[in-house]
Amino acid sequence: GKRKAGGVILADEPTTGLDAHAADKIVERLADTAREERCCVVAVLHQPRSAIFQKLDDLLLLASGGRVAYCGPAAEALTYFEKTDPRHRCPTHHNPAEFLVDLVAINCDAGSEVEAADSARVDAICAAWASTGASAAHAAVPEVRSNGGDSPGGDSPGAVRVSNAPGPLGQFALLAGRAWRQTRREAWVRVTQLAASAALAAAFGACNFKVGYGPKSVKRRAAVLMQSCINTSMLAICRSLNGFPRERATVSREMRRKRGGYTAGPYFFSKLLVETPVDMIFPVVFGATVGPMVGLRREGRGWFLATLALQTAASSTLGTSVGALSPSAEMALAIGPCVMVLCIMLGDETGAFAEVPDALAPLANASLIKWGFRGCLCSEFEGLKFDPLGDDRATKTAAKTAAKTAAKTA
Repeated sequence: GKRKAGGVILADEPTTGLDAHAADKIVERLADTAREERCCVVAVLHQPRSAIFQKLDDLLLLASGGRVAYCGPAAEALTYFEKTDPRHRCPTHHNPAEFLVDLVAINCDAGSEVEAADSARVDAICAAWASTGASAAHAAVPEVRSNGGDSPGGDSPGAVRVSNAPGPLGQFALLAGRAWRQTRREAWVRVTQLAASAALAAAFGACNFKVGYGPKSVKRRAAVLMQSCINTSMLAICRSLNGFPRERATVSREMRRKRGGYTAGPYFFSKLLVETPVDMIFPVVFGATVGPMVGLRREGRGWFLATLALQTAASSTLGTSVGALSPSAEMALAIGPCVMVLCIMLGDETGAFAEVPDALAPLANASLIKWGFRGCLCSEFEGLKFDPLGDDRATKTAAKTAAKTAAKTA
């Protein structure tokens, strides 16, 4: 009897990571399989060589946003585009696959004028295809929309089931999962940052080891708290400045999609949910290392760590905002440290390190360092008792120790 068809083979980028020769052999094997098994092979190919293009029976060319630029026999694609617009003629001896990919590509990195021109060209190409009879024939296939359940009357023959686009909560769940996977991929970077925070905390603690409870320890404790606020905030803002500019092109392209896109709210809150708790680990490790070495008040260390963690979260949000408002990563890295230095200058309301002019006092309320420093001061000095003679006792003890050492040496 007749041999039955073998169904459908879905190949998602089967040639990715292969050299041109190996990629050609893979596509050749897929074509042989389609003929031998009498099945349909649907493959996603990026930058195929001309020999691979010649092996294709049908071609679906997609533009940004999942829009269809062409769908039909691969051998007729170049003729179609040349008839649509003579400017879209493939040069002689040019790889037709590369020509078609470049035809529907939008360059987002060459300036707004180039991007606008490319977008206008791609829009015209997609509009021209949408007006053809072939596009109308594809659109005539009935769609059955659902929220995951079956329709009461069943699907008609040939119908295509299409799920409704996810709402804000669905977008948030999908983006949160993607943010978590990205964070896991960067685990080695986070471990390095954690080790750097611990080493820096050990250096701070060694320079201010066991400050005691004498009069001089008041200023030394305040200095340690101020330095802790500055260090954790600066590290947090530097980590977050380059985050959004690095993803700007991808996020902008995905948000413009007519199907499968998302809005700014779910994207922002998913990043906030996943990345903020991870960023808050570093100040906790820093504070947990500095506190015992310096001799900070044991009863207030919990509030001290919480203050550093919350200040770090605010600094990360500030860095993300600066990165989102800056046109490039270089600009964000130039503006971010300046903003943080201004916060440091206006952050000391005690006058122990710098006097804030009265004219700038209202502006100081916007300083992250000010509120973080105030929280650390409350956690450390509330209920702390000092020894008025503590410095003299420490001096005498050190002198006695030095005298004993000198006597033993003599």
